[in-house]
Amino acid sequence: MTTLFDTKPTLEGMTFIIVQHLDPKGESHLVDLLSRHTALTVRPAQDGLAIEPGHIYVCVPNRDLVVSSGRLHLVDPEVERSKRRPIDRFFDSLASAYGDRAVAVILSGTAMDGSRGIAAVKAAGGTVIAQTPETAEFDGMPRSAISTGLVDLVLPVDQIAQALARLSTQSPVDALVEPDGPIPEVEAATLQSILRVLHDHFDYDFAGYKRPTLLRRTQRRMSLRSIDTFDAYAKLVRDDADEAAALFRDLMINVSSFFRDHEAWEDLERQVIDPMIARLNNGDELRVWSVGCATGEEAYTLGMLLLERIEAAGKSIKLQIFATDVSDSLESARAGVYPETITSQLSPQRVERFFIKHESTYEVRKNLREMIVFARLNVITDPPFSRMDLICCRNMLIYIEPETQRKILWMFNFALRNEGALFLGSAETIGTQTDLFEPISAPWRIFRSRRKTHAGRFDFPRFSVADRRIGPLSAARSPRPAQDEFLTIAQRALLDRYAPPSVVINVDHQVLVYHGDTSRYLMQPGGEPTRDLLSLVAAGVRPPLRHAINEAIAERRTIVTTGGYIKNRDLRRPVRLTVSPLGAPSDESPLLLVSFEETPEPVAAVDGSQSGTDSSGAYTVDQLEEELRLTRQDLHEVSEQYDRLVEEYSISNEEMLSINEELQSANEELETSEEELQSLNEELNTLNNELRGKIEVVEQTNNDLNNLLVSTEVATLFLDMHCRVRWFTPAIKQVLRLIPSDVGRPIADLASTVTGAQLDSESRRVLLDLVPVEAEVNSDEGKTFLR
Repeated sequence: MTTLFDTKPTLEGMTFIIVQHLDPKGESHLVDLLSRHTALTVRPAQDGLAIEPGHIYVCVPNRDLVVSSGRLHLVDPEVERSKRRPIDRFFDSLASAYGDRAVAVILSGTAMDGSRGIAAVKAAGGTVIAQTPETAEFDGMPRSAISTGLVDLVLPVDQIAQALARLSTQSPVDALVEPDGPIPEVEAATLQSILRVLHDHFDYDFAGYKRPTLLRRTQRRMSLRSIDTFDAYAKLVRDDADEAAALFRDLMINVSSFFRDHEAWEDLERQVIDPMIARLNNGDELRVWSVGCATGEEAYTLGMLLLERIEAAGKSIKLQIFATDVSDSLESARAGVYPETITSQLSPQRVERFFIKHESTYEVRKNLREMIVFARLNVITDPPFSRMDLICCRNMLIYIEPETQRKILWMFNFALRNEGALFLGSAETIGTQTDLFEPISAPWRIFRSRRKTHAGRFDFPRFSVADRRIGPLSAARSPRPAQDEFLTIAQRALLDRYAPPSVVINVDHQVLVYHGDTSRYLMQPGGEPTRDLLSLVAAGVRPPLRHAINEAIAERRTIVTTGGYIKNRDLRRPVRLTVSPLGAPSDESPLLLVSFEETPEPVAAVDGSQSGTDSSGAYTVDQLEEELRLTRQDLHEVSEQYDRLVEEYSISNEEMLSINEELQSANEELETSEEELQSLNEELNTLNNELRGKIEVVEQTNNDLNNLLVSTEVATLFLDMHCRVRWFTPAIKQVLRLIPSDVGRPIADLASTVTGAQLDSESRRVLLDLVPVEAEVNSDEGKTFLR
C-alpha cells in the first residue's frame, strides 16, 4: 500500500477503498501508516459515511464493507471466519453501485478472495488490475484473479498508480453522448471502422448493440493502452490481432456465475419449474434454452436445478438443455472445468453431487455435462430453436438497441411453446411487448408467453453466420463490369466442359474443393460424414490412388497412373489418375490436385460363370496383373509404415516409462518434503506460541514499570546516546516544558523552568565518564529539586 501511494501521479479525482483480511480481535494501523505516504485524506471506514473524491477509506476489523448510494456501509460477516470473502462481497457492491466507473485492484494476498468479485466488476464494464505475482509476497490472490481471464492489466505495484491515473483522466462517454442518443459523427465513423475490423476478424456484427456502451468499452481499452485518439486506436486494432481479440472479449462481456441472484432462481423454481414438471408425464421431454451462456455456469445451473426438481417429483422426464453463445468462451463451457471459487456460489451438497474435485479445480460430472448441448448461435441474426419450455437470457438485452431487443423478444416468443417461460436479468424488461408476454414474477423478470408469434413477423437469415461474410458494417460492393462477368461465365463453361472431374486435397488426404461431377468416383460411406479421399473413392481406384499420392508428395512432381477402375453394371471401366502438386516445390505442406478420367475401353466384369473373348480375357488378365502389382506395392508401403510406427511407438513407450520413473521419484521427494514442511510448521507454531508468551511478559513488565514511574510522581526524563528525548513521566512538566511531540528533540533545544540546569553538557559528561552527577536546582516557582 505504501509503495502504491508513494508514486506521484495525480489521484485526487479518485476514491480509494481498501479491504484487507484482518484479525477480528486485532487492530489495524494502516490509517496511520498511509497518512505518511500520501497527500490524500486517509480515514477509517464508518457506517453511513459519504464517499468523497481524494479520500482513502480503510476497512475495520470484524466488519465487512459494502458501498451503495454513494455511502460506505459496515455490515456483519455472513459466514464463519474461515469461509469469509470480504473482498468478493465488496467488489459485488462496487460493481452494482458504480458500474463502468469501478476499478478492482487485486494485490498481494493468500487464497482466492476477489476472484469471484472481479467477475461482477467486469460484467458492469469496470476495469480489473492485478499485481504481478512475481512481485507479491503472497501470490495466491493475484494468480487466482489472473487465471479467470478477466484481468485487464497485470502490473508491479509501482506502476499501478500510473494506470489508475490514466483511467481517471479519460474523457467520460457521458460527456459526449446522451444516454440513448446519437454519438458525434467523428467518433461514430471511427467506431464503425473499428467494429468493421472486428467483423472481419471474428465474423460477428455489433450493429445491434448500443453505441454508447460500445464507445465506453472502446475508450476503456484506449486508456489501458495509453492511446489518446480514436484514429490511433483504430490503427492499433487493425495491426494488432491480440488487441482486436482483447477488445472483442470486452465487448462480448463473457461473465457468468452459478445461481446469480439466488432469490431469482428460488422464484423460478417455485413459480415455473415445479408447476412445469407437475404438468409433464413420465417419458415427456423438457426443453430449455440458455442464451448467451458465456462460460457455461448458467446452463449448468439450469441442469442442476432441473435434475433436483425432477428427482424430487419422482418422475422420469427427458431433459434437453441447449446453451448458445458466439464467443470462444464456449470451449470453456464445453470443458466444464471451474476454479475452487465456485464453492462460494454452490452448496456443499451440489458440489459433491455434480462436480469432481481435482487438484485446484472442479469438473462437471458426466451425467450433467451430457444433457447440455453447447452450440455457436447468434441470437440476433440466426434462426432460433423451437418448442422450448423455458428460455433463460439474463443480462444480455441491456446491451442491445431497443429495435433489436424487440426482434429478439419476437424470436423468443416464436421459440417457446404455449405457456412457455422467459427468464431475464434483473435489469431487463420486455418493454412494450406486453402482447407477447405476461409477468409471472415482475421483481425477478420472469414472464410467460401469452400468444405465438408467426415466423413471417421477422426475417430468418437464409444462410448461417459463417457463410455471410458481408454484414451491415461492410462497405457496399460495386457491381462488376459486364466484361468481367462474361469472362467468368466463359471460363466456368470451359472448365465444366473440358476439365476432368477433380478434387483438391491436402497432405492428410482431406478434400478441400470439388470440381465437376465426381459422383462416379467418390461416394460418402455409411456412418459419420468424412472428407478423407481414400474413404470416399471407389474400391477399384483406392490402391493406385494411394500410391500416386504418396509418390507425388515424396517426389514433388505430377504422377499419372492407369491402374484403377470403376464398375458400371457388368463393365469395368479403366480410370486414369493424375496427381499434381499445387504450390512451390519448397512448400512443406503442398496441396494436391487429383483428376479422374475414364479410358474408352470398357472390359467385362470378371465373373466365374462367364467367359469373355480372347482379347477381352487377355485385357482382363493384364488388368488383374496391374492391380496385383499395385496391391503388392501398396501392401509393401503399408508394411513399411507399420514397421516405422511400431518403432516410434516403442521409443515413445520407453520415454513414457522413463518419465513415469522420474514422476514416481519426484512424488516420493514431494511426500518427504511435505512431511518435513509439516514438521517445520509444527516447530514454527511452537516457536510462535513461545514468542507470544514472551511478548505478553514483556508487555506486562513494561506496564508495571510505567505504572511505577508514574505513581511515584518523580520527574523522570529518558535520553538517548545523542541526548535526545526518548520518554518522560508526566511529573517532568514541573521542570521542563515538554509535550508528546518533543520526543526525538535534543535536550538543548528545550526550555527549562529550573536555574543552573546545564542538562545537555552534564548529560554528555556523564556519558563519557559514566559517573553520576547530583545537584540541587531551583525552579522559577521557588521549588528546590535534587537532580
